[in-house]
Amino acid sequence: MFSNNLSMMDFYFRSDSAIYQFITRPAGSDALIDRAKASREQAATTKLNQQISKLVYDDSTLIPLWLNPRIVILDKSVQNAGWFINGDSNNLKFGTSTWLKK
Repeated sequence: MFSNNLSMMDFYFRSDSAIYQFITRPAGSDALIDRAKASREQAATTKLNQQISKLVYDDSTLIPLWLNPRIVILDKSVQNAGWFINGDSNNLKFGTSTWLKK
């Protein structure tokens, strides 16, 4: 559903999120998410994603009861299929960095 952690954080942990309306969001999460979305540097975006994750973790905002693993079978010709991996902010749009080897 999400191509990267930032998309997921924006969807679930903004104070105005329509999902999980019964939980409170950590103070400062909106500002960090906005900064990460505005960042154009990979290293800065990664660091902000880590800060958001730590904020949510330290706040115990949400405790998941299950994990939905992603099982992927790819042909050897599929290269850079990073869109299957959460946190791959080099591939913010579905499959934009994915290519087939001849």
